[in-house]
Amino acid sequence: MKTIKKRALVLGAAWTLLSMSTLAARAGYVTTDIQHMPSPGHTTLTLVSFPTPGGMYQIDSFFDVFTELQQVPPPGPGATSVDSFFDVFTEISLSEPGTPFQIRESPTRQSTIRTTNSGPTPTGDGTVFDTEMLSLNLSGGTLPPGLLIRESPTLQSTGKTSIRESPTLGLYHIDSFFDVFTELSIDGGQTWTPGDQPMHLTGVPEPSTIVMAAIGLVALAAWGWRRKQ
Repeated sequence: MKTIKKRALVLGAAWTLLSMSTLAARAGYVTTDIQHMPSPGHTTLTLVSFPTPGGMYQIDSFFDVFTELQQVPPPGPGATSVDSFFDVFTEISLSEPGTPFQIRESPTRQSTIRTTNSGPTPTGDGTVFDTEMLSLNLSGGTLPPGLLIRESPTLQSTGKTSIRESPTLGLYHIDSFFDVFTELSIDGGQTWTPGDQPMHLTGVPEPSTIVMAAIGLVALAAWGWRRKQ
């Protein structure tokens, strides 16, 4: 019995350390599915300021979930695809003139992304995809009335996604980012104010990776509790 418990402890610890080290080793995250384009979510902590005629508006964090993105297969070698998504949910930390930052929520009316398969990674262990956000329109939800946010129609919001395989684990490591230039309107879209810098959006870990670590921690906790009994 003790041998079984020790093995359970070792496996739980290994699973936990593996999951956490995978996250810490690189800036991206892991997945088991590359049949569809990865990275369902992107987040940023870039402070972007919009000096509008009505005062200074600022965004200091941004989180979006491209829930339809995983339904799209990646383009083949040398190919390009353009896909539109309509069920993007967005949370924004927004400061209006003279007010503190508040979390605002908005459904995205449309987001369009161009993806080009640019070939293997420099190390030859994966594939690189050049990406560009062609459109992003935010309105409604808990955003202030008349306030709209869009991707710049004049500046390119480019990014890159790399997919690397871990042969021993059967997992794929994803690095993904976008540099998105945005504009803000406070009069329902009649006039627009560009942000002072792009939002640097980076891919966030999938829930499955977090679950792997959680299961390992639960196994360790259960073993410790039983040992005390």
